[in-house]
Parts: sequence; C-alpha cells; structure tokens
Amino acid sequence: MRSFAEERKAKTDQLFMTSPIKLYKVVLGKFLASVTVLILTLIISFIYPIILAILGEPSFGEILTAYIGFLLMGATSIAIGLLLSAITESQVVAAVSTFGVFFVMLMGSTAISFIGSGFIKNALAAISLFDRLADFTSGILGVSPIIYYLSITFTVLYTTMKLIEKRRWSGN
Repeated sequence: MRSFAEERKAKTDQLFMTSPIKLYKVVLGKFLASVTVLILTLIISFIYPIILAILGEPSFGEILTAYIGFLLMGATSIAIGLLLSAITESQVVAAVSTFGVFFVMLMGSTAISFIGSGFIKNALAAISLFDRLADFTSGILGVSPIIYYLSITFTVLYTTMKLIEKRRWSGN
C-alpha cells in the first residue's frame, strides 16, 4: 500500500517524476518486487504439500494448479493495490480502499448465488476475482481464467502508469 502513496506524501516521487526513466519501468519494478515477495511466500508455503506427500498421497496436479491460481489472483490483487496506492497520498487510505474493493468483490461473488439470473448476475460474475480461483483449486487449468487475471493485471498496471504519467506532466 505504500508503494506510491508514501512516496507521494514524502515527496520522494519527484525523483522518478523528473528523471528520464520511463514510468512503465517504475510501475513494473514496484509490481515485480511485490510479486517476488508473493512468490517467496508461496515457495515457503510449499512445505505443506511436502508434508502431505510424506504422510499420504496428495494430488500434485491440483496443488500445482491451485498455486498457479493463487499466484495469478495475487498478482491481480497487487496490481489493484498499486493503482489505489497511486491515487492517494496516504497508505492507510490506500489500504482501506483496497480492502473495500476486495470486500465489494467478495460480496459480489457471494451475491451471485442468491440472484436468479439476468444482467446483475452476469455483471457480478464478470468482475469476480474469487470465482475464477475455484477452477484452479479444483485442478482445472483453464485458459479463460488465466487470460482474465492477466488482462485485468495488465489493464490495471497500464492505468496506474497513465495516472502517474498524467501527474508527471500536470505538475501535481
């Protein structure tokens, strides 16, 4: 949450705003650093499937696809957090707004089961980050959820870059 918000508040963002470095490199650098932390966390958590393998016979196909799904959903979540961090100066506001966005998405996913059919159900299903994870945790490595997560991630990162670029040239 403090990726861009704290830099903006401390005015250290002026370093990359006035430097000749391309903004997409700054955004991608912060994104990839956060994704690296996520990957390290997933690698550390892989001890549990190893323990399961010692004690039983788990399905490593399902475990691997679940890890891929968590990585893709985590990368998308990080990208959304970066965008909200770039919008505000306060890391607390960025954290609360990111939590709010994910809470609304989670409630939207829950509401899908209560809505019969129609436009609202289709709209909620289209934006749901969490429903697409179910395929991965079931061991299904589908193309559609992968494309969804990657397209949302790239779109949000592009929007973040354009937002910072606009701020760079407007002087705010």
